[in-house]
Amino acid sequence: MKTTIEIRDDLFRAAKIRSVETRRPLKEIVEMALAAYLTPAPRGADPAQEARIGAILAALDALPVRAEQTVDELLGYNDEGTFG
Repeated sequence: MKTTIEIRDDLFRAAKIRSVETRRPLKEIVEMALAAYLTPAPRGADPAQEARIGAILAALDALPVRAEQTVDELLGYNDEGTFG
């Protein structure tokens, strides 16, 4: 289904960076994030496992972003950080 939504610039940029890094279409990145947000946590989930998963996700987020320049070029950002 096609739809139009407004997304904060920083979230859009982060999604585009993740898209380039993982070589997945932006559509897939947005679908995965939305699905993860809307999926309820299973009852009786193991807190230790959830903590490990949280630590892994935090470590992934802390990795340096190497695709930033490429994404900026794709998005048409100028030196002031705006489109143009």
